[in-house]
Amino acid sequence: MEMIRRTVRKFIPYNSGIYRYASRAYNFGFVALKQGPRMAATLDRLNYTSGGEPELLNFRGVLHPILARPGTPDSIALITTLVREDHGYIEPEVAPLTFLDAGAYIGDSAIYFLAKYPKVSVLALEPDPTNYEVISQNLKPYGERVNLLPKALSNRTGIVRFGGEYDGAAISDEGVEVEATTIPELMRAADWERINLLKMDIEGAERFVLDESADEWLPLVDFLILEIHGPEIERAVRPTLKRNGFEMELFRTSWYCRRPK
Repeated sequence: MEMIRRTVRKFIPYNSGIYRYASRAYNFGFVALKQGPRMAATLDRLNYTSGGEPELLNFRGVLHPILARPGTPDSIALITTLVREDHGYIEPEVAPLTFLDAGAYIGDSAIYFLAKYPKVSVLALEPDPTNYEVISQNLKPYGERVNLLPKALSNRTGIVRFGGEYDGAAISDEGVEVEATTIPELMRAADWERINLLKMDIEGAERFVLDESADEWLPLVDFLILEIHGPEIERAVRPTLKRNGFEMELFRTSWYCRRPK
């Protein structure tokens, strides 16, 4: 199915009406198959209807209801992570006990791995105040298995500006002030010796997190799922990952980074 999608993308622009219609139909059908027609209709309505109150959704295979906002990317994030299981394209060789979710948005990735790995402990970062309200409610039922922080990930600590909205919010020159933290600081505070699984979707800040300073902590990371925002950033972070023994494989928009067997 992924090969078909890539082939279609070569001939039909992703922002064209035809592609959007086909994508909507594909998502509806896939969700109906995996989660039932009612969930498919609900997610489709939430995605294409603006305004209204957030709704609680009950997904098959998920431990607790999930809050999603109409007219936002919430429903697409849930389809991508919980229904299509994009983060399960390549699985860690050993079930992770520690998972750092940088750019946790509404908690879709954290919820996916909490259900998949019953013994995993999650440290989730979401600095956007609006998203933080939603993810707080979504992760609260998981209790001590989750530590949620309203912080941005960077290569140094301090106060940064954070602007944008929904899944596109990022460190920028404008926006609200939030606290930035680093992976070594997070590991010390959590008393983690290793990060078994690291997911990073931080809208371009991966360029700074994965600079030369990452040589300090990357040897302590077993597996990465990384969103890289543009070819320039990819060229910048590749040497750091390669230097630390990681091979990279792309699936959809995520790079899976693991060490060869």
